[in-house]
Amino acid sequence: EFYTKMLKGRAAESLSKLIGKKVIVSEKYHSKIAVDKDTCKLEPDYSGGSNMVEFITGPLPYNEAMPILIKVLNWIDEHGWTNDRCAFQFSVSFDKFRRDVKDKIENLDRLKFLLGLDENFIYSKFGNRAKNVYAKSIKRVVPRNRFSMVENLTTIDPKMFKIPEDKYYGVNFSKIPKGYLEFRYLGNRDYQKKTKDIREIIDYVLLYLYDLLSHRIKGYDQEDLK
Repeated sequence: EFYTKMLKGRAAESLSKLIGKKVIVSEKYHSKIAVDKDTCKLEPDYSGGSNMVEFITGPLPYNEAMPILIKVLNWIDEHGWTNDRCAFQFSVSFDKFRRDVKDKIENLDRLKFLLGLDENFIYSKFGNRAKNVYAKSIKRVVPRNRFSMVENLTTIDPKMFKIPEDKYYGVNFSKIPKGYLEFRYLGNRDYQKKTKDIREIIDYVLLYLYDLLSHRIKGYDQEDLK
């Protein structure tokens, strides 16, 4: 999400030339226009007022996505600006044919993911997002049965606990049935200047998720109990 004084058509043309993909202009907020590996879209995003726009790509392999991300961040810095209402959201999925990824994202243990995710690392780079209502901390776990005795737990049964399920958290778990996770932590004024921080957070999230799905990390430990 960003602002620019360029007309949307000109901006789309410029971005298309920059990344070598078709960029469709939509005048509709949250349009139904499909995006894929060859097609992106530029559309209004009224969450930041009438002048905010959002640039949306389709799913891309990591080795292609990262150079495009860096180019677009630099383009925003040259041709536009961002403020505290702007966000950068990214989604993660894994190739379903990879043998080393033993579990699909659809089977992710959400509670284990939540307990082990180092939000402090993310907030150390984007601390001003910690209280954003569109990217709340996912560290909110409550017993499903309010009469459960949880003070002296020795094991963890994920079925006993309720975790955030709606869209407006740092991790949007509602996308899991579609085979991916959306991360909403990043953004705010001048986020486009923080390329290194954004890359480090994406890499951290990818490796952590990979460790869980490949079973390099499995089961609950004492830290999870704490």
